[in-house]
Amino acid sequence: MPKGLVNNINLYYEIHGQGEPLLLIPGLGSDHLRWLSVLEQLAKNFQVILVDSRDSGQSDSTDCHYTIADMAQDMAALLQELNIKQAHIIGHSMGGGIAQFLATDFPDLVNKLVLYSTTAKLSIRPLLPMKYNVELLNRGLEPEFVFRNIIFWLYSNELLASEEKIQQLLNDMLSNPFPQSLESFGRQLTACTEANTKALLANIKVPTLIIAGEDDIITTKHDLEDLTKGIPHAQVKVFPNMAHCTHIESPNEFVETVTTFLSEK
Repeated sequence: MPKGLVNNINLYYEIHGQGEPLLLIPGLGSDHLRWLSVLEQLAKNFQVILVDSRDSGQSDSTDCHYTIADMAQDMAALLQELNIKQAHIIGHSMGGGIAQFLATDFPDLVNKLVLYSTTAKLSIRPLLPMKYNVELLNRGLEPEFVFRNIIFWLYSNELLASEEKIQQLLNDMLSNPFPQSLESFGRQLTACTEANTKALLANIKVPTLIIAGEDDIITTKHDLEDLTKGIPHAQVKVFPNMAHCTHIESPNEFVETVTTFLSEK
């Protein structure tokens, strides 16, 4: 399986399709598998680069403190390793934070930017349950029960009304062949907690689309306002009745939205 050695870390990646390069950066506790719901459609129009961030999936764990800016440097180094001079970037949640630093620290590498269900500064409300979930797992609670609690934060009321859909999501999470360790999750969470791009947003000059779910309770309308005020030239798309993971619940609409934006001249 392909891995690129960047910043002394082996990052797992996959490349699918042809066209303009498109890097998909996953969120906290996630790996490249979280993009499978939209991969096939996106690969019809783009050269899609999937990646596992450090401390997730098949990439290396790093037993040291790091920042979201460091993770952005990883992504920049991977693009350079792949001889990709410029790519579109879609960053989901934590991946959106990484994408913000990519756009400010490595602007020449970024073609167009999609900041999706993300924030400039993570608020305390979603942060505390994440910390408590780690503590529950440390105390030996079965992962399925913790994952059930996580799902309530990620998905819409409509999906949560279906036990069948909840069970499918649980099965996907529990069957991941490369599960993230608690230590790795904790390091990623610390990086998210410390990140704050509010003072940097005005430096994002590339064409930007901000995507939000109307009912997202992790990144809320206040987070959306921070981004739209900070990046005044950005386009905005709010999906009604969606929560934190529109690309999983409504993949066709998500792909149509990002493809239209990325294809505009």
